[in-house]
Amino acid sequence: MRQRDFGYQWSCLLAAIMLMSLLASIHPCQAVTLSNVDGIWSSASPSYASCLRYSNTADTTDENKVAYGSSGSCPNSLSFNVQSGFGFDGSGSQEILPGSIINLGRFRHHNQPISATYILTSVKLSITLYISGVSPNPTFSYTMNLDETSNSGSCTKCGGFWQPSCCEYSPCVSPCPDRVWWANTGSTTTFTLDGKTYTLEIIGFADCSNPSSAINSFVTQEDADSYACLYGRITGFTPSIHIEKYTNDIDVVSADPSNVPIISKTCPVTWTYKVTNDGNLPLSNLVLTDNMGVIPLRLSGDLDNDNILDLTETWIYSATGSAIEGDYTNTATVTANTGSTPSTVTDSDTSWYRGLKIGADAGPDQTVCEDQGTISLIGVSTGSPASILWTTSGTGLFTDETSLNTEYIPSASDIAAGHVTMTLKATGTCSDLSVSDTVTITINPIPQPIINVIFPP
Repeated sequence: MRQRDFGYQWSCLLAAIMLMSLLASIHPCQAVTLSNVDGIWSSASPSYASCLRYSNTADTTDENKVAYGSSGSCPNSLSFNVQSGFGFDGSGSQEILPGSIINLGRFRHHNQPISATYILTSVKLSITLYISGVSPNPTFSYTMNLDETSNSGSCTKCGGFWQPSCCEYSPCVSPCPDRVWWANTGSTTTFTLDGKTYTLEIIGFADCSNPSSAINSFVTQEDADSYACLYGRITGFTPSIHIEKYTNDIDVVSADPSNVPIISKTCPVTWTYKVTNDGNLPLSNLVLTDNMGVIPLRLSGDLDNDNILDLTETWIYSATGSAIEGDYTNTATVTANTGSTPSTVTDSDTSWYRGLKIGADAGPDQTVCEDQGTISLIGVSTGSPASILWTTSGTGLFTDETSLNTEYIPSASDIAAGHVTMTLKATGTCSDLSVSDTVTITINPIPQPIINVIFPP
């Protein structure tokens, strides 16, 4: 599959609608989550294309299709068994960052050898974005063009005397492949996010696992399904840089207790930094710092290893530490040179966590009679442990060993032994940090009556 010549106007409109809706509600430096994308086919040209059929479902998570032509008679409903056509399956949940590459969905050209009096030349795809907390869901449209070539040409031994004509496109597998591309090539539509002006630039089509290889349009082989994902990125019109910081994979957007993650004291803390170029020029001499003595190290992202933050790159950094007790705040700042005006650009992002010391109290020792049946256990934990677990030195059963307050049913062996020890274990946010406390249950036998027999003298 080969791709080339693809513009970006329709995606600019998409970004404008989507992100202007979000502007009033998004906390600065908070990533935007796109839950899913749906696409509807319509407005084929010509409208009288042979055997034109649509299959647009109410399900927003499946593939919608349009088909044309037929290898036999026209089917009553769309059938990829005998027709050529397009499919679009919108992407699922993903994070959107200014400057980062966005996967809008997977496009399919089902390219069948067909007969058609009137050839399809273009069709409109209207895409709806489903964004949590945004209503109404924004929709935009773009037009896909098709060059449905004749199947009479050849990829090899062609163009000479008594030879068939040569196929127009390559790579080529006989019969001749077709080509699809987008009609929309640009837009002046803009939007403002966190004080910056952006548009959405289309990167192009690529293998869905390799967005960095995106090219603008692609050639589709006959009698085959050709797939490609459509990628774009949010970009500005002036030099700019963007950073998003995560604490243990959480994008902490404020110091509000409902947002701040709890990390057990001494457990590892990993800060991840995503640095993107959300402007219009490559950036050099990038420096990323974090206060509180944290030292970020770059892990990946410089695809061409030139130490230049290119327009389509996302550089990933990481730093680690151990959680301390109490409320903790640190701020990352990134700067870079533009080689233009302004000469430098900068951005920052702050993150928070709360460090708590975990504790466990299994309660006071108890003495019970052997006929009690169940023993109530009331445990107490502090520091918001990640998990709780009761265990026993005996062979009895807990009604729920993962609950602080539970019941224990002693076994016959426990009763015969006359005692059993329960251990309450609290595990922190890291699995190798835990504290324990024990409670001993003494099980007394049922007192037996003493009968004194007195015989008369």
